[in-house]
Amino acid sequence: MDLQLVFLLLLLHVTVPDFSAATPEQPQLTFQQLYKYGKNEYTAKNWNDCVGFMLRAIEDYTYYKEETLWCREMCDRQTNEVPADIVKLDSPKLIRTGMFYGTAQKALCLLRCRIDKFTEERPTMSNYDTYEEFQDRKPYHYLQFCYWKQNDLKNAVKAAFTYLVANPTDEDTVVNLQFYMTQPGYDASFLVDSLQMEYERHYMSAVEAYENQDWERCVERFDLALDAYFKEEHKCKMLCEDYLDWGTMQGDNPEMSIVITSIYTSVIRCQNNCITKLSKVNGHTIKNFLASFYEYLHVCQFNLQRGRDAAQSVANALLLDKDNVVMRRNRLFYASLYENQVEDLFQPSEKIAQHYKQDVIEKRFIAFVDSRFKYEDRRLPAEVAEDRHTFNVEVDIRDDFDYSRIMDNILTEKECTALKVASQLPAQANRYIDNLIDEVSTRINTLYGSTVVFQKLNCHQEMLKSGCDRGAFVIGIDSERCSAILADEYSGCALVYCV
Repeated sequence: MDLQLVFLLLLLHVTVPDFSAATPEQPQLTFQQLYKYGKNEYTAKNWNDCVGFMLRAIEDYTYYKEETLWCREMCDRQTNEVPADIVKLDSPKLIRTGMFYGTAQKALCLLRCRIDKFTEERPTMSNYDTYEEFQDRKPYHYLQFCYWKQNDLKNAVKAAFTYLVANPTDEDTVVNLQFYMTQPGYDASFLVDSLQMEYERHYMSAVEAYENQDWERCVERFDLALDAYFKEEHKCKMLCEDYLDWGTMQGDNPEMSIVITSIYTSVIRCQNNCITKLSKVNGHTIKNFLASFYEYLHVCQFNLQRGRDAAQSVANALLLDKDNVVMRRNRLFYASLYENQVEDLFQPSEKIAQHYKQDVIEKRFIAFVDSRFKYEDRRLPAEVAEDRHTFNVEVDIRDDFDYSRIMDNILTEKECTALKVASQLPAQANRYIDNLIDEVSTRINTLYGSTVVFQKLNCHQEMLKSGCDRGAFVIGIDSERCSAILADEYSGCALVYCV
């Protein structure tokens, strides 16, 4: 199959652009008009009308989004854009025509569904910027102030917090929320994200169960969180199918292949960003979010004597976050525990393997377009061999890390003694210890390929946590466990780095 056909196979997963229709009640009054009216009332200081129009705009936007998603999912199920008997044809032109026929069938399905859902009276979406403002929760930015002017502190806080979750760097909202929190009658229960997703609630509940060592509930909640996350990611990708950047078109009458490339790149860029977009819990962005599920999950599974599941969770985490020092150590631990089953145990789940491959292939496509379609001084880059090679869809999911490298002690007995002495003395400048702490950080980076940050050097008899937000690399420095890798919660003397 030639390069054009490979690209065409990718393209045909894109549905038609937004052909608007209408809602049954007041179909002419869409969220775009309602939002405009709400902003006008905000400017005119008509606070009651501001709240009314904004709430109706949010309601219509939600309706529009859910019905659009329903149509896309229904038409995706009912039509086949890449039928097997068409792909098997000998003629590239016939294959191309046959696949575009499938796309035309899907377009027809979408048009009929939109008319059925919205009626023909709904105006077309005239300004996509407004749609993006709703995605960014901008209406809540106005709502919080209008609620405050209505003396409705509870809803003002709720609206401000809802907006801040998606826009954590917005200084005005931070200041407003801090002000609201000083007002009489304020209660922490007001801090509610109106748009919190199901996977966020399950994730927080699962982490709480982990902290409480409620292992069964931990596994149950993380399983629910994973199911909810993948459903939300599917929705996010489906909603990208009308995300078209017409600004990428070149010339007054662009070639068909240029138009197709511009459309598909816009959509796939939006879809690939869904992972980043959904990597937030209660307003906090979590790096390698999906991997973090398995960082917790394997501990809960192991404590339920589900060693095989725990090992697979470690494999999932390492596939999604290859430089994770803590998970490297965990894999080494499970490998030593189940030494006769190593190859069989550490296989990522099919769902995670497919998710990883899809992400890699999407990024590979985007990287090609960004690098090869980049104009400098009105010129494209010089032609290279890759420009004519078939698109590479092979993705290696093997864990080729050499675990024998990390079996040796990271500290000598002499270094453990020096560190322990330093941990028990009052804090003071000690060039040797400072240099040693930096040197150990470099050793970790060399052995594991990961960067760590020094957290603390201390001794205590009671069990205490490392204090790291995510993973911790805790190294024992007592003589009887010099260089041993300890758990996040430990006692005794240790050198702690955050991952």
